[in-house]
Parts: sequence; C-alpha cells; structure tokens
Amino acid sequence: MAEEEKLVESTDVDTSEESSPLSEKSSVSEEKEQTVPLSRFQEVYGELKEVKSRVEELQEKKSTESLSPEEKKELDAKQYLQKLIEETIDNRTKVQTKKEQQEQRDFEESVNNILLVNPDVKKDDFLKFVEEKANIYNIQGVEGAMKLYRDLNNLSKTVSEKTKEDLKKKPNLPKSDTSAGSESRPTSDKGKSLSQIANEIASGLEGRK
Repeated sequence: MAEEEKLVESTDVDTSEESSPLSEKSSVSEEKEQTVPLSRFQEVYGELKEVKSRVEELQEKKSTESLSPEEKKELDAKQYLQKLIEETIDNRTKVQTKKEQQEQRDFEESVNNILLVNPDVKKDDFLKFVEEKANIYNIQGVEGAMKLYRDLNNLSKTVSEKTKEDLKKKPNLPKSDTSAGSESRPTSDKGKSLSQIANEIASGLEGRK
C-alpha cells in the first residue's frame, strides 16, 4: 500500500506546465485532472513494467498452486496498483493530446487572421517559411513570422532590382572584327597554312634581289 500512496502523491503536482490551454473553461472535474511531470512520467512506465511482471508471476503461480495469505494480499495490491498506474498514464496522455490539439487550432486561427491583413501572401509559402525558418530565426508567434517573411522577401526584391539597374548602367563594349593581335590576310591566302604563306613571301623576296 505504501507504493500506492507514493504514486497518488506523485500525481499531485504543479499543473502550470502541463495544464491544457482550455483549463479555465473546463468543468470542475476536468480541472482536477492531473498528471505526473515528464521526468516522473518516465519513471512511472518503469514501475508499471515491474508491477505487471510481478502480477503475471503471481497469477501464473496461482494457476498451478495455492498462494499464501501474504501472496494473495500482494497480488490484490499489485493489481490495484497496476490499474492506478495505467489510469495515471492514460490521463496524462489525454491531457497532452488535448493540449496539442488546442495549440494546433490556435495556430491555424492565428495564421488565417494574419493572412487576412496580408492578402498578397500565399498560405502555402508562408507555412513552408514558418516550418523551415522558425527555429533558425527563433521566431516567436505568427505575427513575428509574418514580419520577418515580408522583410526578407522585400530585401530579396530590392537586391534583385538593384542588380538589374546596375547591369543596365554598364556600357556595351564594341565588338572587334578580328581577334586581338591578328592581322588581316589577302583573299588569295585563304585555305593556306602559315608555313606555305611564309615560303611564298620568302620566294618573292629572293626574286626581287
């Protein structure tokens, strides 16, 4: 029974971190729903595994032979404790699920509201930005995300326009008819190799002597 009292005490914790955003609107019975914090919650799983193992052991022994009075009391206590732990885990799971669902609804509502005053922003593009950049820029809230989204897009647009203007201001270089360092050749030299042209020039010079 000491284990049962220990578990019951462990569920009586500060709910400021684990309570659902809807806790203020919940009924009195729902407000009383509490669960262990995450660190203790992990320990509870381990305790449940041990309790189940002992219950199965006692039940298996009971099926083949009679239990002693002490073992019968232990089996009853362990079965009760198992039920209590399972209820505790189930309760925390429900509270956590409810909290996550409410947070998702709040987020979707905030996104829809911010898009109403920013009709030029596409929802899919904005959600993709939030998903990819929220942690990188440490974005706090949907409004902060929209401000950063618009600032980055405006900066990108400004840089693009400035680059285009700079390119327009650059003078066009005149195109050369011939390659640098090259000399024009007579039409009669077309198709001849350099060595052939050189030999013809040398022969002409010798003929003039």
